[in-house]
Amino acid sequence: MLLEKNQKILQYTVVFPLMERHCAELYSVRDGNGRIRLLQLSSLDVMPASSFDERGESNEAVIFRQLRHPGVIRYIDSTEITLHGKRYVCIVTDYSSAESVGDKIRREGRISVYETKNVVRNLLKTLQYLHTRRDPVLHNAITSDS
Repeated sequence: MLLEKNQKILQYTVVFPLMERHCAELYSVRDGNGRIRLLQLSSLDVMPASSFDERGESNEAVIFRQLRHPGVIRYIDSTEITLHGKRYVCIVTDYSSAESVGDKIRREGRISVYETKNVVRNLLKTLQYLHTRRDPVLHNAITSDS
């Protein structure tokens, strides 16, 4: 991971490195007002040209800025930054500390039918919102650990 605990990046301080994906790293960070946020660093070196709009802005940042739904974390800020000589897109959103369904099942062994219905209902409402927008947003990586 590029960033370490307590490291400053922009106006944020890294609280904890969370996860590393193919071309992105996720961190919980604290803003200047003490609120916890989610910071995503995506390497521009591995992102295809189709990941950017005609102005060169990350499509992901543009889309996040437009979304307003209780099932979607709220966009805070985005920018391009250079770290260790490489360029990254930095997207900051609200942070959700919710436990994944997979983690809950591993911890409790199972979840009730009632809880399952609520999770699935909320997920389907969010997907309906995303998929029925004028410019649909497709989410293709839904797992019990999402």
